[in-house]
Formats: sequence, C-alpha cells, structure tokens
Amino acid sequence: MQFCRRMCFARSVIIVPKCNNNQMRVTFTINIQKEISLPVDYRELLAATVRRVISGSKSDYMRHLNRPDELAASDHGFDLYTFSDLRGKNKIVEGQVVFLAGPITWAFASPVDELVHDVSMKLSTQGFIHLQSVSLPITSVATAEQPSFPAGMSSVPTHMLCLSPLLASAVSAEGSRYFLTPADGLAFSNAMGQNLVLKYRALNGKEPGSTLFQCTFDAPLIARGGGIRQIAFGGHQHAAAFSPFAVSGSADLISLGYSAGFGERTSHGFGMAEIVTKKPIR
Repeated sequence: MQFCRRMCFARSVIIVPKCNNNQMRVTFTINIQKEISLPVDYRELLAATVRRVISGSKSDYMRHLNRPDELAASDHGFDLYTFSDLRGKNKIVEGQVVFLAGPITWAFASPVDELVHDVSMKLSTQGFIHLQSVSLPITSVATAEQPSFPAGMSSVPTHMLCLSPLLASAVSAEGSRYFLTPADGLAFSNAMGQNLVLKYRALNGKEPGSTLFQCTFDAPLIARGGGIRQIAFGGHQHAAAFSPFAVSGSADLISLGYSAGFGERTSHGFGMAEIVTKKPIR
C-alpha cells in the first residue's frame, strides 16, 4: 500500500493513504478512553460535520450539486455520498447512545474520488470528528478500493450487510409520502431501484444501460418481524430496514449503490452497506 503523508498530533500518528482514483471508501478508527454519550439521532450531527468539510472542497464534486433538472426539486436528497453508523460497543441509556471506551469505526464513501480524498485529508488533518461538544479522536485512516462487480447484468445475487439503515419511500394515492419496510417486498425493491436510476442520471448526465435492479431481504428474519429499526430523523421516528440483503441486476446500479448508498437520505447517514460472503440470504 502507498501512503501520501504522515501526520502527527494528539500523541498519535495518522497515516493517510493516497487516493488512487478508483471510487474508494475511507474508514476512520477512533479510540475513546472513557464513555461518551450522543443523542440517538447523532447521524444528523455527522451529516452536519460532512457538510462543513465538503463546503470548502475544491473537488469537482461541487458540479454535481444543485443540478438544474428534476433532481434539484426532489425531496430525496441526492448528494452523492453515504456514511456508516458509528460502530463500536454501545448501549442506549435514557434516550442517549452511550459508547463504551475502546475503538469506534466510521466509514465514508462516494463515487466521486476527489470527494473521498478531501474528506479523508481534511478530517485527518483536523485530527478529530467534532459532534457538538464531543470530539472523537481519529487514530488511523484506511481506504479500500471499489470492489469489482460483474460487467453488464448479473442474476447472481451480491450479498450485503447494512452499515447504516436503509430508507425507501413511496407516495400514497392521496399524494403523501410514506416510508416502506422490508415487509413491503417488491415495493421496497422498486423504490431502491428507481432511486439508483436517478442517482446514476445525476452523476453521469445520462440514463443507465439497464434499469434492472432487485433487492431481497432475509425472508426468515423479516417473517419473524425482524430487520426493521426505528430511527430518529428530522425530529420524528421512522421505520428503516436494518437487515442482511442481496442485490442483483445492473452492475452499474449496484456499484453506484455501494459507493453512493442504497436508498434515500444517504447524505444523512443512511444506505451504506458492505459485501459479505460467509452467510447467504436464506
């Protein structure tokens, strides 16, 4: 692995990997020495941190924002990036997420390579992820290349594990928008596919070669009432999918979902997933 620079601060050394222009995702490791408490909707704090970081970005990502087409009027939020939950030992206490002392990881991804590099460099230079009054010390940064998906169409499912909840919505006959759950089956899958097509159009300025996309969830888990997590977002509780799932269809759409996030509100901390190979969907 190649590295571009070494940064020393806060009694630690951070190695910042070099961007190689291959749709990377970056994972930050944070080590906390004592318990910290964050609100259950801390994703909004992370989203605000990311927006501050990219607001001064000189990368060409900025040309993808506020695109003058139907996406600009969309309420889905088409910023082309996603990030994971904070992943570490935690417990819920009186409406707060209490993270126990030890390592925490947080991942960020985008189909725009320069944006991943900017976020990696700026947060590494800063040395902390600031969430209001809480500062999370970054101790290491690792990047991973975009995995290779079969070209064209794939009928062989790619199995995924959620790193943050998945949101998908539909419009009722009365015209109001409501959130779907994995129990909605095909409707959830179709909403995710339509969302990916719009993201592809926003990124590439053209239609994908194929719009075929299918998402299936762990059927036994869903049948038991699992795979759904109540999450706080925008001052309200929403049902979101948090379950192993499998995707098949257009490799372009699957690849985009992996780097920009599956489903809606990805720039608010939803829709990040990783590939798993050990346990298939049942």
